[in-house]
Amino acid sequence: MVVKTRKQGNSVVLSVPKEIKVDLNKEFEVFQEEDGAIIFLPVHKNIYKENPDYDFRGDLEYAGIIENNDLKGKENVEY
Repeated sequence: MVVKTRKQGNSVVLSVPKEIKVDLNKEFEVFQEEDGAIIFLPVHKNIYKENPDYDFRGDLEYAGIIENNDLKGKENVEY
C-alpha cells in the first residue's frame, strides 16, 4: 500500500487508508528513524501519572491477592 504526502497549511500530511482502521481523534507519538522510516505509536494513558496517590499494593490486598515476594526470574542477576 502506497500513500503520498500532501501539504496542508504549514504541515506535510500522510493520509491513513481506511483499511488501517484508525479511530478518529486518536493520539500518536511520531518518530523518524535514521533510515527515514516514520513510526506512529498510539499514546496510552499512564494511570500512575494521572493518579499519583494510587495505591496498587492496597488494591491487591483489597482484592485478596497475596504478594509473597518470592523471586520468579532473574531478579538477582549481576551485570
